[in-house]
Amino acid sequence: MVIDKHYKNLIMTIKAWVVGLFFSELPC
Repeated sequence: MVIDKHYKNLIMTIKAWVVGLFFSELPC
């Protein structure tokens, strides 16, 4: 299904954003 593919894409984007935000908050 096209909707399922779009939904999976959205989840991947959100996951990448959350991970990026998490790592940007870490003190280097």
